[in-house]
Amino acid sequence: MTKTANSQVRQQKKSTQKNNSPGKETNGLAEDGFRLCRALTAKNKPIMGEPPRQVSREMAPLEIFYQCAGPAYDRFGDELHALVKRTASKRKTPPLWGRRPEPIPPHEKTTTTETPPTFVLFLGSDHLRQIATAFLCQYSDLVTSVRQIYQSKNRVVQSHYWEILLQSNVHVFVVINPALVYHDSWQELLEKHVLNMPLSKMDIVITSKLHGYSPKQGVAFEEFWVDHHEKDAPVPDMVHQDPIKYMDLLVSTSEDTKGSVVYEGPIIYVSLFAPYGQSDYDRVLQVIADLKKGKQLPPEPRDPKKMNKLDHTKNQKALLQQSTEGKGSQTRRLQQQQQPNKLGKRTNIMAIDARKHVDAIGECATVTAEQVGSCITDARHDIYKKGTRCFGEKGSHADLIAWDVIEAIHKLMQRPRPET
Repeated sequence: MTKTANSQVRQQKKSTQKNNSPGKETNGLAEDGFRLCRALTAKNKPIMGEPPRQVSREMAPLEIFYQCAGPAYDRFGDELHALVKRTASKRKTPPLWGRRPEPIPPHEKTTTTETPPTFVLFLGSDHLRQIATAFLCQYSDLVTSVRQIYQSKNRVVQSHYWEILLQSNVHVFVVINPALVYHDSWQELLEKHVLNMPLSKMDIVITSKLHGYSPKQGVAFEEFWVDHHEKDAPVPDMVHQDPIKYMDLLVSTSEDTKGSVVYEGPIIYVSLFAPYGQSDYDRVLQVIADLKKGKQLPPEPRDPKKMNKLDHTKNQKALLQQSTEGKGSQTRRLQQQQQPNKLGKRTNIMAIDARKHVDAIGECATVTAEQVGSCITDARHDIYKKGTRCFGEKGSHADLIAWDVIEAIHKLMQRPRPET
């Protein structure tokens, strides 16, 4: 470990003990400077079968879903703590893994008094939400404000749109399960109604696999559209389609900007906690390897069976004719996705396997959000490997992946930033 790393670890130990006074009683890692989500402490411990514990915004900027307790969770927590201590003692992880004073590298000092803003975007599904929750909870002592950008009235889909401001002028956008990703104009809608700035302004984007389309997404999109446009503005027709994928962050497939680069900044792709996300993760690894060599990228696989089903029944006949004739927006999207894309060399994309620690800590998923549950231990259960990860007094699988994400952020953002 370098002298700088040793100094930062000592600094982090003092900071952790200062900002988390119940550190010893919440977990055995706080005294060593590790940042776990400590919102569910011994003083606010989840109890099996009871309603989830309420957590203040000061402790957890995002609400903590899927709380767990009980013997199965306690065993999992003990394995998690043992893994952290074991890997740290054997130096199998980066020296500041889990112990960085700040999750985002600070800007270089400037002659101006105001710190330039840093913009971070989490864009993905519920599994990424858990990682963003852990990320922000671990650094809740740095949070200065929390703003909900948008909340649907009907909540037919559990979408989340948040902006969290951290010290050092770091803006973290958390956009989870947004219905806009199922429409060809996703980038315009994201920039105009969520980020309020071009996507290119983001210093880094953390993304994951998104859920497939369902009729509820169509309802959620229509509500989002109506809430952000004039009362009488017509809702654009949608067709059932795959959501955007990592390739859509690389190169545009829209009619007007086909082939142009969408986002040139650093990207971190995080796989799902569930094993069925492995094939997507493997494809991302291949894309990253090809981009490093400047290879021409293969087309992203799409399911043609999903392309011609329609959403708005009132326009079904007209849209069906468009789709059949190759004039519909989704047909154009499919055709454009099938064209090889050449982006030149890129070395600022990383992928993280969210299941990398499972062999050491085991599975700890649950199905209940309405009351405190525990880790499902029956390997035959449908949710045993696929479910949402438990949060509790001893931490979460999501804590470890958040640490991996933070290490990737520091690696990708250690370059001098361009003058603006």
